[in-house]
Amino acid sequence: MTEERSAERLIAFADAVVAIAITLLVLPLAEVPRNDTGAAIHSFSGQLALDVSPLIGFAVSFFVIARFWWAHHQTFASVRRWSWPLVQLNVVWLFTIVLLPAVTAISFEYSPTENPLSVAVYIATMLASSVLLTALSVIVHLDRAVAPDAGGVDSRNRVIGGAAASVALALALVIGTTVPVINYWALWLLAVTGPFEFLVRRAYRRRGPRAETALGAGVAAKARKGLRS
Repeated sequence: MTEERSAERLIAFADAVVAIAITLLVLPLAEVPRNDTGAAIHSFSGQLALDVSPLIGFAVSFFVIARFWWAHHQTFASVRRWSWPLVQLNVVWLFTIVLLPAVTAISFEYSPTENPLSVAVYIATMLASSVLLTALSVIVHLDRAVAPDAGGVDSRNRVIGGAAASVALALALVIGTTVPVINYWALWLLAVTGPFEFLVRRAYRRRGPRAETALGAGVAAKARKGLRS
């Protein structure tokens, strides 16, 4: 087995785990309370009313996991060889993804305004997943033995995107737990990470030419010094 093939199997394994986790989200919604005769206890409209909160939790977690998977897919698109830090962090990241369906089912059984701890556990799980995903993108960005485009603009932008999502989730965790009336609505911060990413990327683009100019000046100075000697 070659190292290149090992990277492919690592990616395939991650995709399979994410697919299973995102499917598990719907299982709590399939449970309909029944009496001894097998008939549903609640009417259809009554059951829907009871399932409003779990449905919201399902929708939020579904799109968050989908976003994480897409970021993971982009990060690993250029990976050709695995390294032990990459494998270990990937496994821990997958643990947070598998944990999210269980956390979703538990957290949305409680009122977020009366039980801010449920909000904290839910958002904290997402934050842990986002931080680990950012760490994975940093490894891919720094190690050319892992990815041929390490150190490139695309690789750097993936790190910036992951960091922006992590900052947004950290703010959501603080706001959602300290202001109970906001609770899960704080997750909308994820939708406004674009402007932050744009500013950081523009700062890097501006710094790039200056860094190259400084490097060129340094090389020229060394050349002149060599000629004088």
